[in-house]
Amino acid sequence: MGRRNQSERAREGEAVEKMTTADQFIEFLSDYQGGMSQFQDDYLVTVRAGLTNYGMYKQALREMMTRLRSIAQAYYTHEILDIEIAELMEQAEMAQGYELARIVAELKLKRVNSVFEQKRVSELEAELSRFWQQAHHFKALVGEITPERRRELENEYWDALLTERFVLSGGVPNDKLLRDVGSMPPTLRREMVLKYTPENYSVLRQQYLERELPALDNMPLIGERMDKEKIEKILSSGAFELEAQNG
Repeated sequence: MGRRNQSERAREGEAVEKMTTADQFIEFLSDYQGGMSQFQDDYLVTVRAGLTNYGMYKQALREMMTRLRSIAQAYYTHEILDIEIAELMEQAEMAQGYELARIVAELKLKRVNSVFEQKRVSELEAELSRFWQQAHHFKALVGEITPERRRELENEYWDALLTERFVLSGGVPNDKLLRDVGSMPPTLRREMVLKYTPENYSVLRQQYLERELPALDNMPLIGERMDKEKIEKILSSGAFELEAQNG
């Protein structure tokens, strides 16, 4: 009797340990971030690629559209998985033997895929929400973009981008930078030729390193986090359909 009780207690202890391990794994999984962090979204994507407020606005829009497409694909992939799971469950009711075993295995696989797909969707929604907030922030700084204003903003952006390339080249323009400068409009090209010289390198480098950049950590939040209801409303809107056709 004593040995049996001891054995039962041992099995109960193992069960508790296994349950604790599973619970811990679930906690670890919730902490896992397969996508980019907010810090990456802000500084290593939008700020680094954008350079100017207009450039950062364009980058935020570019990232929004990329995430929107990925989310749409993920939503409907998940819906297809749910349908396939429902179909397999119906088939399992009439199956037996190896056929039933195969269906059960397929169900397990699809349920696992469904869990990971939902995790991916959640991360994409978070990223889309952040780039949505960025777009609001930089749009307010850029203002209305008329054709004339866009041309000015594009000149400003490309001047900042080529200056960055000059600084990163160590003051010795490489072939790509020379080709880019040679492709600029005449007035802008002359300005760049006079600016991108070894004598100006130290000054431009210092200006580049000390340039004022947005502190997106303090950016006010715009609206609520994007969720499936909001995103599907965007995807079904006439404006988005028209944009997709024109694209």
